[in-house]
Amino acid sequence: MSVQLPDVLNIFVCPICKGRLDLHVGHMKDDVVETGNLSCAGCKKSFSIDASVPVFINDEVEMNREGVAVRLESAIALFREEIDPESNRSGRLFDNDLDDKDAVFLDIGCGIGRHLLALKNNNILNTFGFDIVRDLLWIARNEFNLKNVFAANALYIPLPNNFADKCFLYNVIEHCSEPEGVLSEIHRVLARDGILYMDCPNAKSVGDRIFRWGGRIVYGQTSHIQKFSRNKIEALVNRTGFQILESRVQRGIFIDYPQLRKFTLIKKILKTLYGNDVAGWELKLRKVG
Repeated sequence: MSVQLPDVLNIFVCPICKGRLDLHVGHMKDDVVETGNLSCAGCKKSFSIDASVPVFINDEVEMNREGVAVRLESAIALFREEIDPESNRSGRLFDNDLDDKDAVFLDIGCGIGRHLLALKNNNILNTFGFDIVRDLLWIARNEFNLKNVFAANALYIPLPNNFADKCFLYNVIEHCSEPEGVLSEIHRVLARDGILYMDCPNAKSVGDRIFRWGGRIVYGQTSHIQKFSRNKIEALVNRTGFQILESRVQRGIFIDYPQLRKFTLIKKILKTLYGNDVAGWELKLRKVG
């Protein structure tokens, strides 16, 4: 989406106070704002426009070294392997819910935009992706031509109440310091009876344990800062105003450390031993209340 005056004023709100945003143009080219800022009339916060993309993070959000390194290296490795767009739709619960081409979809923690690309290939174009790692968004915009991706914190989504019909939250909740706050914010931006698709790892699974301990060994810390059981994730979604419509168990061992890509024999052994392990759960939720 090009950053033009009507778009900014009619769609985005201040991520902090949800107030009106005013556009201040730095440089324009062909009626598109290339640089400038968006300032909130209420709380007076200001957000930059960089290369025609609003950055809804007032100060650079700190993400631990392991989280940035793993996500960047994994994204680049996947891109170099020339991702087949169809491979992005590997049996997700949302695969059967792509008939409404006019639905507004959000992807929180969109990364390089793999799920947004699946939507685009299904002619669903009303999409918005958000992530805190700008390098991943650069790949989404420049390599996959996904323009509706923006830098924002999942706790402060720059959209008005009841805005979206459906939302993705994949490979995110285990990284969040405030998972209840994230789900509450998604509840706010979803329309009545809006749908949230999400997953979370099983903290007792071999894959999640390797990921957490691997991060501590390699980087001194882990980005999987939350530990979930089935009961814990169910309690969390109920507490934040969602109803579980459908769920499925994810089985196998999923370890996406770039360092392990070279050790194919080790990966094969782990998959043989733990191929039926309960790795986590995928949920389809409906907003209630």
